[in-house]
Amino acid sequence: MKTLTTRLIVFLTILAVFPNVSLSQTQDEQNLKKYWDNRDRLGKYFIRIGSEPGMSLPCSQREPYNSFGSLNGMMKWADAPTHHGLYLLVLATEYELLKRDNKNTDAVLNELYYALNAINRIDGIAERYI
Repeated sequence: MKTLTTRLIVFLTILAVFPNVSLSQTQDEQNLKKYWDNRDRLGKYFIRIGSEPGMSLPCSQREPYNSFGSLNGMMKWADAPTHHGLYLLVLATEYELLKRDNKNTDAVLNELYYALNAINRIDGIAERYI
């Protein structure tokens, strides 16, 4: 009984001296939730996945409201190669992290496939105009 009490006192002392130690897991979970929430917003509001023109290319800016305040705003693709490169970086990193955690990577591989094909699609269209 005495060792249990001693261990409890040591544990509570560590929590009092190092409060962030007990919160580190909570902070990681909050950051992970924040990532997946933002990742979900990317898929809903800034990109459409697919092989059609304009798909699998992230937009650089989204204005949901027009000048009259109605909900039919516009989207802009100002510097597509830069944003597309960052998008590919996010997908590659996400794939690696999911793979390391032994989680399903099918969705991110599918999205990565369409993102890489978007480069070929744009390149093929650009060469028609040279």
